[in-house]
Parts: sequence; structure tokens; C-alpha cells
Amino acid sequence: MIEKVTNVFLAVDTLVDPISYLTRLIQALGGIIVLYILLGIINAVINWKRNNEIKKLRNDVGEIKRILSKREKKK
Repeated sequence: MIEKVTNVFLAVDTLVDPISYLTRLIQALGGIIVLYILLGIINAVINWKRNNEIKKLRNDVGEIKRILSKREKKK
């Protein structure tokens, strides 16, 4: 009877090691995925700000061209 109980405990121990390894692996993968998503969001915000700056520069260049064309017409 005692041998059966120890065999059950040994079987449980052999199952716990792979399960704990798998849970650690899944947690690590989950952390990596969360970091990837956060970096993607940060990258999107930075690109959005850059895009707004580029739009402002385009508008400024357009206005400079308009002013220069008016000056050329006057001469």
C-alpha cells in the first residue's frame, strides 16, 4: 500500500515538472507578445506625430511657393 502511494507521488512529480515548464514558457511568450504590442502602439503614435509634422511642412512649402509666385508676377 505504501509503495502504491509513493508511486502516485512520483508520477505526480514527473508530471509537475513539464507542466511548470510549460506554464513558464507560456508566461514568457505572453510577456513578449505584450511588449510587442506596446512597442507597436508607441511606434504608431510616433509615426502619427511625424506625419502631422510633414503635413505642416507641406502646407508651409505650398504657402512659400504661392508667395514667391506672387512676387514673380509683380516683377
